[in-house]
Amino acid sequence: MTPEVYDHVRAGPDGPVPEGVYRVVGTGGDGVTLLQVADERGRRVHSGPVERVERETLAALDPAENPDDGVSLSAVLDPVAAYVTALRHWLGL
Repeated sequence: MTPEVYDHVRAGPDGPVPEGVYRVVGTGGDGVTLLQVADERGRRVHSGPVERVERETLAALDPAENPDDGVSLSAVLDPVAAYVTALRHWLGL
C-alpha cells in the first residue's frame, strides 16, 4: 500500500498501534503519521492520538472507510430541533 494523505486504516487488537480507525495525515520520509479518528467500535473521536509508524508497519493495518462519510448536517441538527420543540412545549411558549 502506498499511503496517501486522507487514506484510512483500521488497527485490530494485535495491531502496531492502539485499536481503532486512523487517517493518514503525513507521509514524509520512511514513516507515516496517523491520527486516530474512531475508536475500536467505529465511533468518531475528536481528539485521538497521533501515531508515527514505518511504511512497512502500515501493511499490518487494514484499509478502512472514512468514519465521516455519510454524516449529514440534518442528522446532527434534527435532535437539536426536537429538543428545542420539546423545551418550548414544556415552557408553554
